[in-house]
Order: sequence, then C-alpha cells, then structure tokens
Amino acid sequence: MKWRYAASKPLLGAVTATAGDVVLTGELNGDLVALDGTSGKVLFRGNVGGPIAGGVVTYVARNVQHVAAVSGYVGVVNFYAPEIGGSNPTISVFRLAE
Repeated sequence: MKWRYAASKPLLGAVTATAGDVVLTGELNGDLVALDGTSGKVLFRGNVGGPIAGGVVTYVARNVQHVAAVSGYVGVVNFYAPEIGGSNPTISVFRLAE
C-alpha cells in the first residue's frame, strides 16, 4: 500500500485513476476530491452541493480535459441514512486549467 485517504464518511463514489497520476473520487459530504496518485496529497477539493455516490469521470472535449461527477439523491442510502441528505441528481463538470 502506497498511501491511504481518510474520508469524513464512507466513500460510495467511484474512484477514477488517470494517466496523469491523479486519483478522483467523491465524498458523501459533497466534496469532489483530486489526489496525487503517488503521495495521496489532496490536489483539489470542491463541493458540488450534494452527496457524491455515483461515477466520477474525466474526458477531453475540444482539447481541454474535464472532470464530471454525479451528486444528489443516493438511492437506498437515503432510506438508511437520511442525515446524508441528497436531493435532485446533478452533474457537475469542471474544466481543468491548462
């Protein structure tokens, strides 16, 4: 094991590794997190307004890299843990700086 990441709540969001050695994931507190794949250091943390329990993807459009995450309603989790919250599903897209 190279490193660990201690999330404030269990991670239900996908974990996506990139060729650029960045690991992307989302937390139930609504934070989208980018981690250095070598050290585990947090490179970026941004709140998308709702719990992330779905996919986190990265893609290139018009020669610019983007990261997208689904947040909001997290299905059966809301039944067992309503304090997590969640509302209408939302897709947040971030354009990475060049």
